[in-house]
Amino acid sequence: MLAGPGVVALLCASCTSSLADEPGAARGYVVAEYPGAHWIRAREGFFDYGRGGDSITHIVIHAMEGTYESAIYWFQDPSNPYMTSAHYLIRSSDGDITQMVQEADTAHHIGGWNSFTIGIEHEGWIEDPDRWYTDVMYRRSADLVRHLCDKYGVPIDRDHILGHVEVPGAIHADPGPGWNWDLYMRYVRESGAPMTPPPPAGERYAASLVAQHRPDRMVSGETAVAWIELRNDGTATWSLDETRLATTMPDDHASAWFVDDNWLSNSRPTGPDHSAYSQGTTGRFTFEIRAPEVEDETLVSETFGLVQDAVGRFGPQDMTLAIRVVPRAGTAPVGDPLPGTPAEAAAAGTGGALVGACGVTQTQTRARPRALGHIDAAAIGAFVALVVAWHRRRARGARSRHRAVRR
Repeated sequence: MLAGPGVVALLCASCTSSLADEPGAARGYVVAEYPGAHWIRAREGFFDYGRGGDSITHIVIHAMEGTYESAIYWFQDPSNPYMTSAHYLIRSSDGDITQMVQEADTAHHIGGWNSFTIGIEHEGWIEDPDRWYTDVMYRRSADLVRHLCDKYGVPIDRDHILGHVEVPGAIHADPGPGWNWDLYMRYVRESGAPMTPPPPAGERYAASLVAQHRPDRMVSGETAVAWIELRNDGTATWSLDETRLATTMPDDHASAWFVDDNWLSNSRPTGPDHSAYSQGTTGRFTFEIRAPEVEDETLVSETFGLVQDAVGRFGPQDMTLAIRVVPRAGTAPVGDPLPGTPAEAAAAGTGGALVGACGVTQTQTRARPRALGHIDAAAIGAFVALVVAWHRRRARGARSRHRAVRR
């Protein structure tokens, strides 16, 4: 977990769709391609659109030399000098998967092999495999690799599924000698069971994620509209007064995105936009969010799930909004340049930005100098947000608080 001044330890993993920036904006909303995975797109320029005519023939196994959260941050961080990325990242503790580059696009993970490979990063350090290379991570990774092999016709052998260290010309050692290749390849060969079976026939409350929308970037204190769309896979019609979107991980915790005059409570932002979402239809849950106060540019996430009053939770419980938040104009401290080596970081006593064997930062805690233009842009954004929020509140009038931003 990222730690230190200005870092909000709320990062989980984003759920699905995200508006692509230019030049890929024509792709519209993007949803993770692997069932059960989340989608957080890598920074523009940290991957290439398309594969230059090459086909996918190999899969490369990496170790992050850092945490799951720090790797997600690093692949979006403008200070990443290597402009690196990977297609998929996997968490050690539970096998959670995040996709950051579409499979049809080229991630920057393995040099000259980028155009015909898929790169998969695994949480942990190669020096401590017994702690980080968990059975659940092996199994989830093996399921993903088997899925990709079946999808693209990649042979299931060690000539085509290999570690970063085994790629010709590699200067990295991951995943290291502690990676259990015999066990891992056995899991890959034995895999193939469906990851997300359909709900039992006749189940009253069931749902599957369709899409979500949120801004990519906000200024502390700024408000914006977000929504999550889900398909009703159950037999019961969702109720405006009893079906709720609620925070998870842990359940019903107070949200950093809470908006007092819009949410039902600090842990439940909204019910469905309408009360006629019956089986097979797609329902939208729309609500306002307010960016929390941060001291430095921070990726802040919040995770949601559905709950039916008097019944319980149902559907996906890991739908996450991940938004990069910048401080208000004039509030960001200006720090010294980051230490360039672990020794310099230790001497500075701040952690710094330490880059592991796979180019993933382990911590991101030091404030960086900001250009005046960046501060001006933040000030303008904050002002526009305040004006929009004022007009929105006037337009709401006496409408019900939890229906304030219905489409």
